[in-house]
Amino acid sequence: MTKLQQPFLDTFRERFSNRFGIDSKWQGGQNHENVARFIEPIANLRHGGLPKPGEAFELGDLNTTINGRLLIVEFDSAGVAIQNLVKFWPYLRGYLNRSTQNPIVLCHFSNWGSWGSYRDLWEWMLKEIQHDLNCAYPLSARQFDHGGINTVLRDQSIAQSLEWLDVELDIHH
Repeated sequence: MTKLQQPFLDTFRERFSNRFGIDSKWQGGQNHENVARFIEPIANLRHGGLPKPGEAFELGDLNTTINGRLLIVEFDSAGVAIQNLVKFWPYLRGYLNRSTQNPIVLCHFSNWGSWGSYRDLWEWMLKEIQHDLNCAYPLSARQFDHGGINTVLRDQSIAQSLEWLDVELDIHH
């Protein structure tokens, strides 16, 4: 976890609660209930053919269930990490040892001072996942700029994400 991540996530949770009046039970990080691994890992891609103990995907830096939707918040300190979107594809298709019972709504925050081409790739990959008829549940996702040390930009991005979430999570409708 970077020095920017925890303050950002704390601010996001606080603003979410203040705006929607919802006191959610948030979880996240590398705890046992928030990681998943492939049911059948590819042996020839590992030393000795076996996965490392604890080898798994983190299913979000923050997540909670609201109105029958799994809200996931990802925070990448630098540029957008495409694997933080792609890992949800096998999750939605049932290839991991854990599965969701709800549609996923993903807010992905990264530093937009990085290459825009990676964010373009993220958007392209999102469309591919959304068009995959083998996914058990839909994925709705959007990228936001976390602003780095610029707290004005951070606050604007969190506000934009909450506007989007109001609609995606059907909170005030």
